[in-house]
Amino acid sequence: MDHPPPDYLGSLLAGIARTHLRVPTLETRNSDSFDFVEASVGALRAALEEAYTCGYAEARRGVAA
Repeated sequence: MDHPPPDYLGSLLAGIARTHLRVPTLETRNSDSFDFVEASVGALRAALEEAYTCGYAEARRGVAA
């Protein structure tokens, strides 16, 4: 299996978080107001579905995370 670039997974997850959860970064910022967010169940579901779909597509292409 081919391996994606080193930060591929981090970039992918950060993009999903920005798109669906309106989280600007997945980096810990040591502040409750920045590190904890409220998200609707619908937004969480959409984010999880996109992550699953991306993983499924990568697996079908033979790319290991």
